[in-house]
Amino acid sequence: MNKLIVFLAPFLVGATLQAQDTSGGQKMTLEQEFDDLVERWEAASSDLSTYGGLKSYCTIDEYRANVINLLGTVHHYDSLVLEIITDPTEMAKLDSKEQQATKKEIEKFESEYSTTAFMIKLKEECKFRREIEHDKKYSKNDIGANSYDGQILLLETDLRKYIKHIDSRLEHIDKHVHKLHIDDVRSFDESEE
Repeated sequence: MNKLIVFLAPFLVGATLQAQDTSGGQKMTLEQEFDDLVERWEAASSDLSTYGGLKSYCTIDEYRANVINLLGTVHHYDSLVLEIITDPTEMAKLDSKEQQATKKEIEKFESEYSTTAFMIKLKEECKFRREIEHDKKYSKNDIGANSYDGQILLLETDLRKYIKHIDSRLEHIDKHVHKLHIDDVRSFDESEE
């Protein structure tokens, strides 16, 4: 039951377009929610980019579920932004150049860095980590790329590169969301959900 709660928690928190801000009791706007999600993702990705973070992802179900759910929530919100900027009734309110750039960024993020693609990539990285650990006693005394430390370095480099691409895409989308003033385009209230 606890695993189910942990699994569903990010979706329950981020399921509405406006969430309750605990600091002042005010509702967060879509831009604020997206900022919060990007900030949370950057914190998670910073940890995940290390060998220790990957080990946690590979071995701790709760940690893995939280990371996957966070990325799923990010994808949910960028889909909401995409829906708004492609809505014909809202397009007249947007800078067309910025709207096209935002659409392109989101579509690229959705196709190349989907939650499924992320899970597949991290599964490969977990497999490589298991191989490194399995061969540890043989590779500990090797030199260079075949050594235990060399294998860890190769794994971390590949992982950091992949995570950095996700971080970069999210930062670009976040900037576009602010340039478009997405909250001014469409006002949200509970009746629209």
